[in-house]
Amino acid sequence: PEWSYKPVPMSLIYAPNRRPTAMLRTVIDFLMERFG
Repeated sequence: PEWSYKPVPMSLIYAPNRRPTAMLRTVIDFLMERFG
């Protein structure tokens, strides 16, 4: 591609007493696949 990026640390924070919704799990999976 014509662009590149430097890897940077990333954190995702959500309430520990709540189970992640399907949408949140999808976003986390996407980010991990794309950048992780």
